[in-house]
Amino acid sequence: MHSPKKLFDYSTFIFDLDGCIHFGNTVAEGAPELLTLLRKQNKNVLFLSNNSTHSPETISKKLEKMGVDAPPSTLYLASTLTSRFVTQQHGISTLCVAGTDDLISEFTKQGHTVVLPESDVETDILILGRDLNFDFTRLKACANRILKGAIFYACNADLTHPSLDGGKEPETGALAAAVTAMTGIKPQPFGKPEAYAYECIMQDFNIAAEYCLMVGDNPATDIQGARTAGMDACWLMLTAKSAERPKGATHIYRTIQDGYEAMCKHLEQ
Repeated sequence: MHSPKKLFDYSTFIFDLDGCIHFGNTVAEGAPELLTLLRKQNKNVLFLSNNSTHSPETISKKLEKMGVDAPPSTLYLASTLTSRFVTQQHGISTLCVAGTDDLISEFTKQGHTVVLPESDVETDILILGRDLNFDFTRLKACANRILKGAIFYACNADLTHPSLDGGKEPETGALAAAVTAMTGIKPQPFGKPEAYAYECIMQDFNIAAEYCLMVGDNPATDIQGARTAGMDACWLMLTAKSAERPKGATHIYRTIQDGYEAMCKHLEQ
């Protein structure tokens, strides 16, 4: 296990989005400044999110409105990671996808033919994202495809994510759990904390894990995922009451603003 480095020793910074760069529709204090500072120092600035609802283009435009520069090419999403894996593993295929139009477009852009779960067209693969149209009929259709032998992929395993009203929104993992309850078959997930998400970044930038730092607030996804891939991780405590360092966290800050200030001090030395 390599020793923790100083922040500027890393060449590639991978940021979680919601809960790190922004909170719902509000940008995190210090986030735009930190990203600008890193880019001025010729660091790779990337984003890794378990979002399977939106496309990179949609998220990029949303972040732009908040003053965050995040080109689509820098966004690694559960949707794009799943599409990438399916294409690598199965080639161009006819797929059944339960998800949003943005998710479906990630597969059609690769050349796949996509049908909905209720279609009469049989497929060997079922992909489940955070499907906003998921209901009793779709649950039954998904389950029966799997019972007939379709491979079951889920874009991510998260059960919930925070809603703007302070409550919780169901995530892909919650929908997948319902399908599993009917079939007894668990899906192969993508996104964090799966190593595949981090391996794609290292492959694309031809970079070793020791030069990468994952920055996020969720120990179970951001920190654990980085640890699985052999990367260092920076944990943003945010509202956590305990300062106990999660396993795999090599750096800890209360907020991303604190991290920005630490980097500024480093440059002043």
